[in-house]
Amino acid sequence: MTDHHDTEPGKPIIVYDGICKMCNRSLQFVLSNDSSDQFVYIPFQTEQGQLICDHFDIEFTESTSLLLIEYNQILTRSLAWERILSRLSPGYKLLSLVIRIIPTALNDRLYDYIGRNRYRWFGKSMTCSLATPNPVPDLDQLGKRLNSNSGLQPAHNK
Repeated sequence: MTDHHDTEPGKPIIVYDGICKMCNRSLQFVLSNDSSDQFVYIPFQTEQGQLICDHFDIEFTESTSLLLIEYNQILTRSLAWERILSRLSPGYKLLSLVIRIIPTALNDRLYDYIGRNRYRWFGKSMTCSLATPNPVPDLDQLGKRLNSNSGLQPAHNK
């Protein structure tokens, strides 16, 4: 085992908007309900976040707030949140099932609306204020992980 346990291939990576106050509050909720410490959290605004965006040709924009890299897939928008909730305590797994019942296109429209307005409604921070249990992986370790998973595919919305 390496010193960077957070870069193990099976550990999902959440890439998030580190200056968005709503995003930070949302991920604080995830942290407080993730008793098994199963995610790695990387702000888009870090070198590691930029490496991920460059590697997968993803442009970070104001409407981009979250990516989940898991099981050789890149999940975005409502699909990412549904999968994150499914990994939390049983009550949130149930909520993820409810979200799954609603058509993805409808969930994504709501997600996009909130994403476009999140800075206006909740504000921005000058720096990322989310304290995570796992350190952000160093660039070399993250690069090795990304290259070992070069077959990652975006999940397609239905």
